Amino acid sequence: MSLVMRWVAEGEFDKVAETRLLCYGAGRNDLQKMKDMLRDDRRAKPGDFLLTERDGRPVGTATALSLTMYVRGSPLPCQGVAWVGAIRTERRKADSISTSP
Repeated sequence: MSLVMRWVAEGEFDKVAETRLLCYGAGRNDLQKMKDMLRDDRRAKPGDFLLTERDGRPVGTATALSLTMYVRGSPLPCQGVAWVGAIRTERRKADSISTSP
């Protein structure tokens, strides 16, 4: 069993929200809240979401935000990392990781 990490588009936002729910949510009734937070986040855009899957089943997620940092008054592009998590039943397992383009 290997892990696959891939960037997802807007068509898979619900899958990202469900994975976040399994990582951080208190219960299934938080699913709509997770979906709304994902879609309403003005900082994130399609292509910023990383999904980790084991045998086609989501087991973790992360978000990479394109941001600007000002250094001595000059803008410098940077990346912010958010919502990094693994679902509770998948934590502390050893696997090989492969990435897809």
